[in-house]
Amino acid sequence: MIINSRAATSVVGLTALLLLSVAPSGSHAREPRYEGTQLVRFVLATEKIPNYEEYRESIIDGTLTYDDEYRHPHVPPGPAPIDCEKTGRLGVTFLLQRKTRFHPETVTTYVFWTHSNVEMDKRVAAHNHQRHFKDGENGVIMSESLQLTDAMRVNGTISLRIVAGRQEILTNSFVLNSCPAAR
Repeated sequence: MIINSRAATSVVGLTALLLLSVAPSGSHAREPRYEGTQLVRFVLATEKIPNYEEYRESIIDGTLTYDDEYRHPHVPPGPAPIDCEKTGRLGVTFLLQRKTRFHPETVTTYVFWTHSNVEMDKRVAAHNHQRHFKDGENGVIMSESLQLTDAMRVNGTISLRIVAGRQEILTNSFVLNSCPAAR
């Protein structure tokens, strides 16, 4: 059988171009669309962040002083140790940034809390928040926190995972110590 070499070359060339344009390339990792930079982890005796606007402004201005309540995001490394009996709320404050900043956009963050020794209420354990980026804005400060209920006051590790889009942008954990004995 005689094959037209010019036609065969065209078919092979078109097939190669099609494969290059359609087939995913393993060497090109998709750049993350969102990033989360943790700024503070907090452990409060109160159920709310007192003077939240003041707190937020001190983070923006870079004047927040780390202490027993408003802690450095990574010191000590690993889970933050907390006194169960003296804590009403724990959480993190972070900067959510996007790579596409030239148009208004709404992003949904998905929040997942777990406790190593307690089954948490579904509404508390998994929920989401929507944030709107204005035209030209590439970052917003967000806080996520958990109020400790009596049922959660069991020694163990409480972990937090936050996802934006399809990417995990933040994880942290807290170790509960000195919780009252089970009744």
